[in-house]
Amino acid sequence: MPSFENLEVLAADATEQQAQQLMEQQLTKVITPYLIVGLILVAVWILTATTKMPFVIESDRNVNFAATTRRLVRNPNYVFAVIAQFFYVGAQISVWTCTVFYIPDQLGISGSEAPRSCHLPARLNCRKPITLAPSDQ
Repeated sequence: MPSFENLEVLAADATEQQAQQLMEQQLTKVITPYLIVGLILVAVWILTATTKMPFVIESDRNVNFAATTRRLVRNPNYVFAVIAQFFYVGAQISVWTCTVFYIPDQLGISGSEAPRSCHLPARLNCRKPITLAPSDQ
């Protein structure tokens, strides 16, 4: 599989038809996993829509917040899930914070240029090759 830099070189040296073919090859690799996830979601939706749910008669429509909170705090699965979610969000924010600074540094571009130049399909579709390193002008 060619690296990101090799794809740029191939796209820069390719004719318009070859660049289009290269872009289609790259997009084809991404489409299959998304289609599988989409089919799984449709299957879950159909199962949810066709599953008969129990009929619940509410005798009391008032919600007692304190009693509900006490019941949830006593449930060890709920407490574990809340703690796990807290650490998951913290880890995700930490990773993306580092990534935002790491990728532009590795590509040799400024942070403001990163969103414009890091989108591979857009780069392959460009008529003029995009250079990552600043020119010596």
